[in-house]
Amino acid sequence: MARKQVKLNNGTKKDCELNAMEADRFSELPDYIIHKILSFLPTIDAVWMSLLSKRWRRMWYSLPALNFDDSAIVGDFNAKRFSKVVGNCLKLRKADMLAVDGDNAISKFRLATAKTWRWSSINSWLSLVSKSKVKELDLCVSSRSKTSFCLPPSILRIESLTFLRLADVEVEDVDSASLPSLTSLSLEKVKLSDQVLCDLVSRCCSLERLVVKLCHGLSNPKVSSSSIKFLEIAHTEFTSSKMFQVEVGAVNLESFKCSGPYVGLDNLNLSLCATLRSLCFSCLSFDDQWLEEQILRLPLLECLTLRHCVKLERVRICSQRLKYLTFEGNGLFFAAEPTIDCPNLVYFSYEGYLSSNSTMTLGKNLLEAKIKCLNPVAYDTEWYMNLIEFFSNLNCPNNMSLDVCSEEALIFPYTFRKHVRSPLLTVKHMKVRTGTPSLGNPDLRDAINWLVPSLKTLSIE
Repeated sequence: MARKQVKLNNGTKKDCELNAMEADRFSELPDYIIHKILSFLPTIDAVWMSLLSKRWRRMWYSLPALNFDDSAIVGDFNAKRFSKVVGNCLKLRKADMLAVDGDNAISKFRLATAKTWRWSSINSWLSLVSKSKVKELDLCVSSRSKTSFCLPPSILRIESLTFLRLADVEVEDVDSASLPSLTSLSLEKVKLSDQVLCDLVSRCCSLERLVVKLCHGLSNPKVSSSSIKFLEIAHTEFTSSKMFQVEVGAVNLESFKCSGPYVGLDNLNLSLCATLRSLCFSCLSFDDQWLEEQILRLPLLECLTLRHCVKLERVRICSQRLKYLTFEGNGLFFAAEPTIDCPNLVYFSYEGYLSSNSTMTLGKNLLEAKIKCLNPVAYDTEWYMNLIEFFSNLNCPNNMSLDVCSEEALIFPYTFRKHVRSPLLTVKHMKVRTGTPSLGNPDLRDAINWLVPSLKTLSIE
């Protein structure tokens, strides 16, 4: 960095030179820190950063990732200039793209476009990528036109890929696909048919993680794989009958997440997924009996999440192995009345109305509970009795979060406290969230002291 040859009124020329040298901390940074900084930037910005000092000038040449994102461009967008910059960057790093290993080998490539492009430009960039040895590829081609960008079949023949994410593209031809090293595949807003999805998965013999979100063209998707361990299918467009016809045959599946616009799951059978340990259903439609049957077929299930499943009424969740249970907003108008018999739970989250018809046996291993009580018709004796009974079933976990609509929900009448023992004798830490918090309310303070007599920390939001 050039030294400033000036003399200030309050210092000598030598002092000014030292100050200038001290201000240039960039040049003193080690390579791995500079790489870390540049890795958070789109490649074009990383190139511009090289102008900061001579020390940085060629630093971007050794970055292990190329990241091109035109949505990050501020101001007027010049497609011709952007295309030229991308082309030049790819040309300069061509050898690194083709390298299997080495100090400058490129392992990650990302292209995200939000502007209007000619498909020929993108195809020319991906032509080099298809010949590369990259391990991670992230491709998102948003289009304002009615037609989608069709993925070149050559991309699905990059045998070095271990991670592939496709978004806003169309996949038609997978006949020549071969991805033997791929372990993670994510499809978001991708246009493809049931057969294309099935064939693509079958050509990924090492696939362990599959995510399908907001995809178009699927009506009866089939996921059959002996290697998949994590599967997520979310908000996918189905047939007009709104029946979820997905078929899952994954003998080594450990985690399954499924959500949709309240479609039915009646035809889903998890009997071939006996190794499943984590199951999450959100915004779906199935009845009590169907869910109970699925739980019985999963002897290793440890984590169960149910959110906004509208047809549940009085479902029975009975499991000796279950450790984590989330039951939030289920049933029509959040009115489900579950019977829960899970004596080995360590975590429990509940959202809904309190009812005397609900029965819970949660055991003595519970460490944390998060409860959200919906607003009743009135805060009367029935409400307070249901609340006491509900708390009694929690076996007093050490940490509790409580969400109520009004502070009145926790202000138990004095006459009530005289005849009923507090059910939360061992709770040490509590977080309370209410629509009308008032720490200065003496009634609320007295009620909390009675409800949680051994409290050490209290947070009210």
